[in-house]
Amino acid sequence: MSWILSLRPATFAGVGFYVKVQKAKGGRRLIEQEIPLASAYFEDQGPLPKSFVVTAYFIGDGWLAQREAFVALLDRSATAQTLVLPTKGPLNVRVSTYSYQDDEALGAYGEIEINFAVDDGAASAPFANADTASALLANINGVAAQIVASYSAVMGPLAQQAAIAGYAAALLSSAAASVAALPAVLLSGVSTTFAAAPSDAAGTAGTVSQALLSVSDNAVAQINPALVQTTPVSGITPAQAYPADPSLGLAALATWGATLPAPALYPATLATAQAAVVALVRQSAGVALAALYAQTSFSTAQAAQAARAQLGAVMDSVGAAIVNAGQVDMYRAWLALGALANRDIITRAQNLPRLATYSRRVSLPDVVLAQLLMQDGTQGDALAALNAAIHPLFMPTAGVWLQA
Repeated sequence: MSWILSLRPATFAGVGFYVKVQKAKGGRRLIEQEIPLASAYFEDQGPLPKSFVVTAYFIGDGWLAQREAFVALLDRSATAQTLVLPTKGPLNVRVSTYSYQDDEALGAYGEIEINFAVDDGAASAPFANADTASALLANINGVAAQIVASYSAVMGPLAQQAAIAGYAAALLSSAAASVAALPAVLLSGVSTTFAAAPSDAAGTAGTVSQALLSVSDNAVAQINPALVQTTPVSGITPAQAYPADPSLGLAALATWGATLPAPALYPATLATAQAAVVALVRQSAGVALAALYAQTSFSTAQAAQAARAQLGAVMDSVGAAIVNAGQVDMYRAWLALGALANRDIITRAQNLPRLATYSRRVSLPDVVLAQLLMQDGTQGDALAALNAAIHPLFMPTAGVWLQA
């Protein structure tokens, strides 16, 4: 697919605009320490806030009214909103500053230069956060029901034909095999038999949806206890390590069937059945992944951001397939689910500590290093556990620490 076709319509808070230039800014806070008669070294104080500078424009007879309405939107956007750029998005951002000028030589054309600060949920101030996870889980139930209804609407009439029912059953058996390949601990109490009654479209869809939600519940039980690793002396929970795939394999199911070859026989009818089965599995897996992260207790902002990135990629991929299938109502529900999931992770990450790196020329005792990094020597035990130190008196010369 040409990269041109992959560009997205630019929107801010759901309002569209054209983009002339978009610039991103990021990096790390490096403090140079100069030592007499020795080479300087740098202390890494963590990442700089990410931001985007966007030159938006409006053109045509209604350009002035459109620009003024957009300026009013920027003025009243006191909280984070969703920004989508042609090559980036969706992003949760806050409006920092904007500027514009009128030039009569340009005619029916107006630009605004806007500075957006990315709101990645890393703020450490104490917030009284809304219960976004409960709102997300409530929405998930509705989306799951809509997935079942969408599948039934397509497959209900088709499943009465034996050839199509058999083809759908074979596809569902393949999907069941992919689910059965997940770690055994995720399959406790989960039936992976999806094609028991292929003629009952609603029943089959409900079985697939419920099975993947049960896998999600089992994954929650596996991930969250790993975070409770309190050190006996300080009483601090230092754990930050998550598996390389924080979904424990669930996210991979959201790609199932995306590259299946077109059926050779009766291509039109069987292709419809194939698309319906693939959509059922992928959408159910996406919903299950959202449910998993709604119930995951993240220990660091980075862990939350990794989960958010993975979930965003899944929601985008499945959403594109929904668009291609022309499921308008399903796409609206999917967008709403993605927005809720995105806001939920950001909100719950606001008070989480961030992992920062340190580098020292010599090994130091954990208490000394904790005092230098956090101005609190009592955090030594937590720091040693965080870096798997071989002995509290000999901390690794390079490692990580929890930055409040």
